[in-house]
Amino acid sequence: MYSSQKEALRRNHVSIMDQLDPKDVSDHLHQDGVLTESDHELIDTGKTRKERCWMLLGILPSRGPVAYNSFKNALKHGYSHLEKLLSETTSSNGKVKDACLDSPYHFGSIGICAKCQPYMPANIASPALQNVLHKSCCMVLQNVEASDLLDLLYQEAILERNDCELIKSENTRKDRCVVLISKLSQCAKSYVSTVFTESLRRKYSFITDMLDNVNKEVSEGSLHLRSSPINDERPSYPTHHTGIHRVLEVKQTELFYQPIPSKSPMS
Repeated sequence: MYSSQKEALRRNHVSIMDQLDPKDVSDHLHQDGVLTESDHELIDTGKTRKERCWMLLGILPSRGPVAYNSFKNALKHGYSHLEKLLSETTSSNGKVKDACLDSPYHFGSIGICAKCQPYMPANIASPALQNVLHKSCCMVLQNVEASDLLDLLYQEAILERNDCELIKSENTRKDRCVVLISKLSQCAKSYVSTVFTESLRRKYSFITDMLDNVNKEVSEGSLHLRSSPINDERPSYPTHHTGIHRVLEVKQTELFYQPIPSKSPMS
């Protein structure tokens, strides 16, 4: 989720907490793929409406930019005043200045960006994984909860059990994500990139969708370059240099063979 969107949720936190019942928006969020069944179960563990609302607001920022728009659309049905508050706050925030972590401007560019550099390993064993991380470093570090990916990564033998325990032991979401990337970077298995991408697709489809779009654009660009004919033929017309020589040859020939005018007979 972009900084401006997170800021809008924070600035309107009291109004949302006081007025919103999560059950009124959860179906819409589930339909849009923002909430999963496990998210519903977690939210329902809240004993009061406010506790459930607190849990919902804690989940939304980790589900990407689409979660914010889906939440706003859900609010239009019964909570239009809250939707209006969010829209006004987002507009007043203006353009997001942090183009690295909080906007798609960096997404798909070549190489790790300056802000993500300290958190990324210098060497990544799998070239395919390196390509994925170079294209999505900002989105992964900003949004992904590493614990959401561990089950599939362990099942496919990308991570060992002790790796998973080490990742879970970190105190913050970002620290867990950094340790996960560090462990993945040491894996040289040919399919590590595929498994990592599929583990993201389950809950962070906004990242994999953007990756798919970037790869499609690159593929189409390469295809266009391959299909474009290379004109290696010499021009059918004389070049400037050749033309000059031909003119000189003509002039010299005309000069050499020019007949001497005969003298007119004396009258």
